[in-house]
This record gives sequence, C-alpha cells and structure tokens, in this order.
Amino acid sequence: MVGLIISNAWIKFSSKTSQNTLLGFTQSNVNSKYFWFVFFSLSHYCSSYPLIKIKNPLGTNTIELQFETRSMPCITELYSLFYSEKIKVIPQNIYNLLTLVA
Repeated sequence: MVGLIISNAWIKFSSKTSQNTLLGFTQSNVNSKYFWFVFFSLSHYCSSYPLIKIKNPLGTNTIELQFETRSMPCITELYSLFYSEKIKVIPQNIYNLLTLVA
C-alpha cells in the first residue's frame, strides 16, 4: 500500500464522525491491467466492486476505474504517517516502510 500512497492513491475519512480511514485508488481505463492487479491484491479490504467513472476534462471523455477500501484502523495508521493537516507528505522513515513489492 505504501507505494500506492506515494503515487496516486489517497487516504480519507469516510465521514466527519468516522474514526478510521479508507484508501482510494483511481486509474484511467488505459491502465486497466494495472488497476485490476491492484484491486485484486487489495480486494479483501474492499466491500464492493470498483466503479466506472466517465469524466470530461477539456471536452474529451475519459473512463476511469476507481475503488475504495473499507475504513480500517490499519489504514488510519498509514494516514497518520502520510498526512499532515490533510496534506499528503512523505514520512521521514519512508525507507523503512518500503517493501520489494512497493
């Protein structure tokens, strides 16, 4: 998950009253093979299938695939490492957090 968080995944609280966070991930349909690899790797954290979103930036339709995990304490721990005042940061101990997969 660390590699995803460094790139374009995000972590957020699902509501203002939630005590735990969830992880979200979006990729363009062009990168669908990678998206499905990530989804199947993390699907045990998810409660639903991915969403298909159609966006229209600059007048051209793009198709995106997106999933979010359930809110979980382990993701909240990552949030405390990678976010400072709701802004994504790279933690000082990033080297210790990376694995061979990341």
